[in-house]
Amino acid sequence: MHPVPGGVPFRHDPVKKYELYRKGWLENPPPGEKKRLSLRWKVREFMLRRDVSRVKPVDLARRRISNPDWSPRPYLD
Repeated sequence: MHPVPGGVPFRHDPVKKYELYRKGWLENPPPGEKKRLSLRWKVREFMLRRDVSRVKPVDLARRRISNPDWSPRPYLD
């Protein structure tokens, strides 16, 4: 049960440790690493959607009539 005097009680094998971790990483990926292709496509389509403008070129060419009743009021009367 006791290690040999002067010997290491256990061995470190970096390759085996990497394979063990890699197996765990494949089984349980970190949060956010799962493929969400359908969600990504929905977001992409939503961002590429364009709203149809209701403003016509005729409306832009029309001269605006200012409101004569409106005037900036002074802070102190």
